[in-house]
Amino acid sequence: MYRAFPTKQLHIDKLGSVVRVDIPTGGTECLPLLNRGQEAVVAALKRAQQLLPFPLLGIDTDNGAEFINVELLAFCEQEQLTFTRGRPRRSNDQCYVEQKNGQIVRQVVGYDRFVGELAYRQLTELYRALRVYVNCFQPSMKLQAKEREESRSAAHLRSGPNADATTPCVFDLVVPKAARTASDH
Repeated sequence: MYRAFPTKQLHIDKLGSVVRVDIPTGGTECLPLLNRGQEAVVAALKRAQQLLPFPLLGIDTDNGAEFINVELLAFCEQEQLTFTRGRPRRSNDQCYVEQKNGQIVRQVVGYDRFVGELAYRQLTELYRALRVYVNCFQPSMKLQAKEREESRSAAHLRSGPNADATTPCVFDLVVPKAARTASDH
């Protein structure tokens, strides 16, 4: 948001969020951004690396300027991460993140614009509590396929040893990586 003053223009950044989703488990990390600058995004990704119970292998982003920049590319090269981006004007490329944005960020935080260091610290604490709640206490099932027959729709959920609704934390601990199917990824 820009506000015009008689002598100069003052830039006030609103807070943002980086949402990380582990597709096989559904594990989610939300990290606040003080601004949408390159440095803030890289700092959030470094923080996410510290929080993950497994190594980060790659990053798949949308086409925003906060992600498509030299600093993030250098970070990915330094950390040996695969870096991919969604296709322009294809909103479904980031469907896992968009789902979590709706379920977690928009439902809990809402649509208001927050600014300032105090709001940033409060959002950090909120996301810290949500991390435990979402990953350890919110079970989910993964949709494997969806078929439509005339006017009826049938959903086929994940089958095998991981067929029951589990939390991302339990899924990651209980289901051995070798037993996971291609549909889990």
